[in-house]
Amino acid sequence: MDIEELLAIGEDFRRQHKRRQAEHPEIDVIAMREKFIKARDIIDSASSDPTSRKSVMGVRDIVDRENLTTPWMKFDTSEQRRLVCDQMAYDGVTEALCRYCIRLLATGPVERSPDILGVYVKSLQAVWTPSDNSALMCRQCRKSGFLEKIIAELKTDKYLRQSQEPGFTNQYTTLKMYLGIVYNCAKNGVGRRFFTERGIDKTILPYTKSRSELLVALSHMIMAHVADFTKEDDTDDDEASTVTVKYLMKLLNKAVSLLSATFGEIVADGTKFTVEEVVHSLMALSRKNQNKVKVADAGALSLMVQLMKRGDAGERYYAVMTLFHLAFEETNIPKIKQQPDLIKYLLVLVSDESSRVGLGAEGALYTLQRNRPQPVENGKVREPSPALKTTSGHIAISYPPECHKVMGRLQSYLEKKGYNVWMSGNCNGQPETMATAIEKSSAVLVCLCQAYEDNPGCRLEAEEALKHGKRIVPLMIERFDAQGWLASLVSMKLCVDFTTLPFRDCVSKLFQILGTQGLGSAEPTPKGTQAEKWTPPSRYHPAKFWNDDAVKKWMDDNDLQIPYPNVTGKTLVFLMNLRMQATEFFYHYVYKELGVSNLEALCKLGDALDKLQDMAYLD
Repeated sequence: MDIEELLAIGEDFRRQHKRRQAEHPEIDVIAMREKFIKARDIIDSASSDPTSRKSVMGVRDIVDRENLTTPWMKFDTSEQRRLVCDQMAYDGVTEALCRYCIRLLATGPVERSPDILGVYVKSLQAVWTPSDNSALMCRQCRKSGFLEKIIAELKTDKYLRQSQEPGFTNQYTTLKMYLGIVYNCAKNGVGRRFFTERGIDKTILPYTKSRSELLVALSHMIMAHVADFTKEDDTDDDEASTVTVKYLMKLLNKAVSLLSATFGEIVADGTKFTVEEVVHSLMALSRKNQNKVKVADAGALSLMVQLMKRGDAGERYYAVMTLFHLAFEETNIPKIKQQPDLIKYLLVLVSDESSRVGLGAEGALYTLQRNRPQPVENGKVREPSPALKTTSGHIAISYPPECHKVMGRLQSYLEKKGYNVWMSGNCNGQPETMATAIEKSSAVLVCLCQAYEDNPGCRLEAEEALKHGKRIVPLMIERFDAQGWLASLVSMKLCVDFTTLPFRDCVSKLFQILGTQGLGSAEPTPKGTQAEKWTPPSRYHPAKFWNDDAVKKWMDDNDLQIPYPNVTGKTLVFLMNLRMQATEFFYHYVYKELGVSNLEALCKLGDALDKLQDMAYLD
């Protein structure tokens, strides 16, 4: 399935957009749409011959006349600005500008003509400045291919040289906007996988050593949001993350020392960054396990107290969320508890006027105070005690807000089949409610996606499932490589991959995995007894009757290098069921007995058994 369809990004945006329209009748959306649609048509028309005088003048005039670089200037609040910028994106202006810029670059160096350079810079600014307020704009930059083009441009010697030169040249202006667009996309929801696949670490790292304070600030904040600081044996990555932590702390210390009553803005080469932006970057950096101790030891805890005490709602939110992330590192817990006034202000913020601040504070406190298990021992997830396993209760679905629609759809299928279902979104973020629901569940479905890995509330739910010995079934919602805590949690577990199969087929596979666990008719299992094992349906799988030729053909079709005289159709069906019922034993068996000893061969066998599982049973 297409990931945009799965996560229903467009629908979520539309719903939020309609809400903002209703809340801000002072903004004439109809007139604004007419203006934006006219601008889009002019820019699209210019793309057919982007360097002609008519096209250059037409784009430049419409950007100036309709004030596309700062379309929100009449409005003050962030919600108003987001409404205007999202409308600009909905009406196609951003994609039209991105297409025009791509076409201009395809004709040759934009510096060859003052007019071409001028219209290119204006078009860039009309993408850079509004995209700070609109996640939809950022996704359109990615979808149009322009973000990928910008990353390619940043790898060229021209811009790398410019970053080391003093002065404000034309190339510097373009470079500043390139990094600004990448930063906006990084913080506004373009996934880390997109960036890591394009080598963002090595692309941006040289710019952190620029002679321009603005380029240095932008580069470090990009690194904080999307750099892959996960390879513990990579010294360069470790040093890069340390430098980024120190730089962000320097910016925050500067803000605290300059402002006595309230926080405000940090200026770099004439460009302003809000304190909220910087602490947001610090929070993003704190998501990664390798950085949690570094952030705490760099002095972040005392600054978080200052932000909680006298910051605005945004600053308070990112402060408590930073603490929420840091609290998952065991060695940070005593440091956090011993920091003067920190627990005091977390308790105060539980009742904050901003609900998201209150929920973040409550989550941080719960994480600090609970008796958490060590989820990993010797590189492997610790096995729960058999006495803790149950088949009674309900099916709990643990997911981030971004996956609400697809999980709601899954809930409907499960309930129609007779399963009792609890959704993590129903607890309103309250940790105690969540913990009780997880404890009383029979199995926990977890979403494998970047948003889940980044969400501390989701991590709390997953670790509660581990603590109570619940069966964990991963659901692959988007293609990404889980890292750190999530990789440890779901390793060696049978996953339902929603990215490769039709939705209904995924649900059918999930039914087979769950069996009777969570069914409404299931009786509670007495404490201290072994969980009831699910047995496959009393129907025959066609592969059970395969002869040697059929088995060999199946292995050849799936490019499997297994000594097939040792495998029959009957044993194939047994392996297929063993993989669902006793995952760890399955992997041990295929390694020891069948010689499947490397990751590529294991992936091929898993894919082949998935295809076998999808074959129809015979009555």
